[in-house]
Amino acid sequence: MEMLRVEFSVMAVFTLVLAVVVPSIHGQSLAPEPAPGPTSDGLLTLFCVFLFMGSN
Repeated sequence: MEMLRVEFSVMAVFTLVLAVVVPSIHGQSLAPEPAPGPTSDGLLTLFCVFLFMGSN
């Protein structure tokens, strides 16, 4: 019975250590997401406005 208590205590400590260590390792290994690239929507809109104004 004493051996079971020791094993349970060792498993509990091991679980606590993993709960603290694994998230920090996981957070360090992930690279930050790259910033989204610029889109041409603004240029396309500006081009359409100039095209529309030039046709008048």
